[in-house]
Order: sequence, then C-alpha cells, then structure tokens
Amino acid sequence: HKLRSLLTMLGVVFGVGSVIAMLAVGEGASQEALAQIRKLGSHNILINAQKPAEEQTSANVRVRMSVYGLLYKDVGRIQGSFPTVKRAVPVKIVSKEGRLGAKTMDLRVVGTSPTWFDLVKRPLIAGRTIASQDMESRGSVAVLTEHGARRLLATHAAIGQTLRIGGSYFEVIGIVRSEGGSGSGMQAPDKETDVYIPIEVARERYGDIFMQRQSGTQIREMVQLHQIIVEVDDLVNVESTAAAIERMLEFYHKKKDYAISVPLALLRQAEAT
Repeated sequence: HKLRSLLTMLGVVFGVGSVIAMLAVGEGASQEALAQIRKLGSHNILINAQKPAEEQTSANVRVRMSVYGLLYKDVGRIQGSFPTVKRAVPVKIVSKEGRLGAKTMDLRVVGTSPTWFDLVKRPLIAGRTIASQDMESRGSVAVLTEHGARRLLATHAAIGQTLRIGGSYFEVIGIVRSEGGSGSGMQAPDKETDVYIPIEVARERYGDIFMQRQSGTQIREMVQLHQIIVEVDDLVNVESTAAAIERMLEFYHKKKDYAISVPLALLRQAEAT
C-alpha cells in the first residue's frame, strides 16, 4: 500500500511541522514582548501623570481649569528623599506642529534633560543629543527621531537646519532612532513623532497650561510634568523604592493624579506567564 503509506507519512510530517511552527511563532512573540519591556529599563521606575476621574467628569464645564499631574518639586523630593535613587529625570510633553519650509508634521515635543538619553537607550544616528551646556544656556536646540527627520528633512542635510515648532524656532542638533510603540500596556518612553528639547526651554516657550477645543467647549488643563523616570542603584531596591515613592506621592497628591509602573515587576510577571 504505497499510496496509503505516503499519505500517512505526509500527515505525520505536516502535523509535526505545524506544531513546531506554532511553538516557534509563540516563543518569538513572547521574546519580542519581553524585549519591549526590557527597553523600558529594569532599573527604572516610570511615574506618569494621569487625569483623575473627578476631573474627567467636569471636563465639559467651560469656566473650569483642570489642574493635575506631577510637579517640578516632585523631582527634587524623589531625588533628595531616597538614597537608592541615582537620578530622577523630568519629562514634559506638548503637542505642536513642526514646520520646515512647506513641509509640516504634528510633533510630540518632549522637554527633558540630558540624562533622559542615558536612561532610555536610543542609538544616535547623527549629530549629538542635548548636553548640559544647552540646559545652562537654555539653547533653542532640538533632537529629532529618524521618522521625523525623514518626513521633514528628506531633501536637506538634517544637522543645522532650523525647525519651527509651534511659534518658536529650534536648531536640529541630532537624530536618534525611534523605538515607538508600547510595552504591555505601559506608556512607551518615546514615539516616532517625538522631538526632544531642554525642559526649561519647553517650560518657557509653551508654559504649563494647555488649551484645546472639543465639541465647541474650550478645555484648559494645567500640567507641570507628564512623566518622571527614576533610576534606582540596584535591582534589589527597585520594587521597595517604587513602594516608598508611591507613599510619598500619596501625601502630596491627594487626587491620585499619577500612576507608577515598574518594568522589572512587569518583566518578572511576563516571564512567569
């Protein structure tokens, strides 16, 4: 029964091959998810501003301004209160239009400090990142992601170009590779449309009050910082430090206008799963 033997053999081959392929795809997806979490930093703690529920229910009141989020003072409190904290990096996020000549693009302006590029690893493609002298002189400098550079600077030499962001002008000093997306529901450190500028410049040029119109209603929000990235000195201290920081923030933020994410804890949970 040669035909029957051939068909049986094919069934075995295809059956085993399909199982191996399914397991390989599942393992690959698992490793990719774990890699995305590791990119957030095992030594890092991410503190994100979030709008409280009571502020969301009153968002349609025309004369009210929503005040929530992290404070500039929180950075100093975290840095000075916990000996296990090596660095605390503030992040301020503003949505503005970027313009270079006739090309325009909606950008997510990220005001931060030079240490952001130490905690969130992004390969440098050209130029340089924000330096301490830019912070001291409050220079109008900007670092683009590769995606933004291709969209706005496709026919120009990128470094040294003058980019208009909102109503202000910035010199492009560097380009980094983007690692957009999110890791298991946590806010990603960057997106493809990011442009990085010194945080004091972001505060001076764009302020802390944001206005937008929705369904004919003007919504005003006052947010000082949208994120704080905290680096801990040792892996064994990450989760205990995160718990201590949360207790401190509970004292100063009665409205619970923040959320703490610990990539290390999420990584352990994902690996166990």
